[in-house]
Amino acid sequence: MADLLFQCAECSAVLDIEEGASGEVIECPACEAEATVPAPEIEWDCPACSQTVCGTENLKGQSVECPLCGETRHVPDAGARSRRKLRLRNSPREHEPTRACPGCGMIMPAGAVICVS
Repeated sequence: MADLLFQCAECSAVLDIEEGASGEVIECPACEAEATVPAPEIEWDCPACSQTVCGTENLKGQSVECPLCGETRHVPDAGARSRRKLRLRNSPREHEPTRACPGCGMIMPAGAVICVS
């Protein structure tokens, strides 16, 4: 599961949390305000480590630290992919047998070894 980056509504600090925490209420470590973890809206590949990072639309165009390699990189305006479109395009066909990816739990074709998410 990828890390999720989003901004605190109170202090605008960029927060990093596991993607599966969407909907949880956390305390911002910078200002101690309560923040609800949003659902991931976009994803992009870190140019330094090639890992997929998830985030919210408002991060496009900003410089953020990759939660995986620690490099500060620019979130692409055009290169960020919509999570909704990516899931639909990579979804297996209805009649095709499926299984869960051993790495992240995503549904994938039964014959696949690992998903690309």
